[in-house]
Amino acid sequence: MIRPSALAMADLCAHSAELAERFPQSSAAAERGTEWHQRLERVIRGQARDPKLEAIVASFPAYVRIEAEVKVRLVDPDTDDLITEGTSDVVLTHEDGTLTIIDFKTGQHRDYTLQLEAYGISLALERKAPAFRWGVAYLDEDEVRLSEWYRAGDHYWTVLDRVKKAASGDRSRPVVGAWCHGCFQRKHCSAWLLPAAPDALVPYVQKPKELTVDKAIVGLRLVAALREMADVAEAHIRDFAREHEIREGGQVYAPGPKRGREYVPVSELPSDLRAELASRGLIRRSRDSEEWRWRKAR
Repeated sequence: MIRPSALAMADLCAHSAELAERFPQSSAAAERGTEWHQRLERVIRGQARDPKLEAIVASFPAYVRIEAEVKVRLVDPDTDDLITEGTSDVVLTHEDGTLTIIDFKTGQHRDYTLQLEAYGISLALERKAPAFRWGVAYLDEDEVRLSEWYRAGDHYWTVLDRVKKAASGDRSRPVVGAWCHGCFQRKHCSAWLLPAAPDALVPYVQKPKELTVDKAIVGLRLVAALREMADVAEAHIRDFAREHEIREGGQVYAPGPKRGREYVPVSELPSDLRAELASRGLIRRSRDSEEWRWRKAR
């Protein structure tokens, strides 16, 4: 099984999906996305007011049934294996039974085709819809970007085959390409880190006069990969030192005394409490774990 949001990268390198499962992480964009999705659901149900979201909802076609936070499960009809499951932000059901699946995005403008095709084909097969389309609502824009219609029949099976291919790739070996620079899991990937072994930088140190533009570009990538590798290694060592004493270079690294505070993931907090803590400046970014946390006195 693969997360819908991982399908696009898995289509290029299935190893990235394996790393995403082994090294789950949160981000500022993910935190903002969760908050927006909660607000969207309240707006659709008439439980809250938000001019931005209300304007997008008002742009939906008339006479449609609107559903928010719809659970999606895509099962292979040939084997009954679960391919992917997730949650679609908004599903519009038109009078003729066709579906429009809309996803709200707060982060980068990326290719979300496979993710939304997976949502669409799953719901279309489940509800026997004659056609479906999908759209992306970027919250920094005023309109929803809609795809073309996908018609029932051979078109449905073509979409399903694309999703199955991305979900069933070989996860054991990384596939190197230009997409590596946009992969969120690259700092854990051997294909990204191993080429940046310190020996690779020796020519840049010993023979700087032999640099060319192409060599300089490669060198910058090597330096960036080494820095990421060093950050990950340091974070793991710091975590280890919280439980074990380390002596190195005349210094002692050991578990520190309890200071009467603990750290709790922001995602575990109710939205109203999270907003209050943010207004008081009590939410901060953890340098070691890349997870947003807030300080709480014992």
